[in-house]
Amino acid sequence: MWTEARKDDEKYHEMVNASEVGDIYRYVTEDGNYSTFKVYGSQDDSIDLIPNTYEFTTKKGMDQIELDSNYADLYFTYAKKDILHWIDVDTLFKVKRP
Repeated sequence: MWTEARKDDEKYHEMVNASEVGDIYRYVTEDGNYSTFKVYGSQDDSIDLIPNTYEFTTKKGMDQIELDSNYADLYFTYAKKDILHWIDVDTLFKVKRP
C-alpha cells in the first residue's frame, strides 16, 4: 500500500511539474475537510489555482463538487515547489487531468 502511494506521489509530482489548465487538485483543508483547486494557468515556477467554494467532510463524493460553477471567480498563484511539498506531506492527495 505504501509503495503504491509513493508511486502515485511520483506521478502527481510529474503532473504538477507539467501542469495543464483544467487539472484538478484534491486537497485537505486547514480544518480537515476536503476540497479542490482547478489549474487556471501555469508558469515555469508557479501555478495559478482557482479554489472550489465547497468542501466535504470525507473524500467520498468529491466528484460532485468538481463542477465549473463551484469554483470561485478569483485565483491564487502558488510556487510549484510549495505544491510539490503539499504532495509530500499528504495535503494534496490527488491530481486529476480531464
